[in-house]
Amino acid sequence: MSFLRYVCHQKPRRCLKLGPWRMPICARCTGFYSGLVLGCVAFAIWRYFIELPWWALTIIILASIAPMAVDGLTQLMTERESNNALRLITGLLAGLAMGLCAVYLAVSLFLMFG
Repeated sequence: MSFLRYVCHQKPRRCLKLGPWRMPICARCTGFYSGLVLGCVAFAIWRYFIELPWWALTIIILASIAPMAVDGLTQLMTERESNNALRLITGLLAGLAMGLCAVYLAVSLFLMFG
């Protein structure tokens, strides 16, 4: 599992536990990558999403990444220590938006050049 070090810092105290086992990636990355997959799948359900103008897409991305950024930065800059539940939720929110937007951009490019 050493290849996972390229996608996550893998600090043991920030990794979720499933029974006696600790997951190989941290809670925030677990949420982010899960949200990324869910966002790609959700795009198929929310077809009207493709009708959004670029500025609305930008607002969605920024609003979804902001909680993760605030949580991470306040933890880095202050004595505050986040918890795994908050890391998981903020990562999931950011990943979901990124997944939706990635598929949106891919479909838009396909329609433009295809």
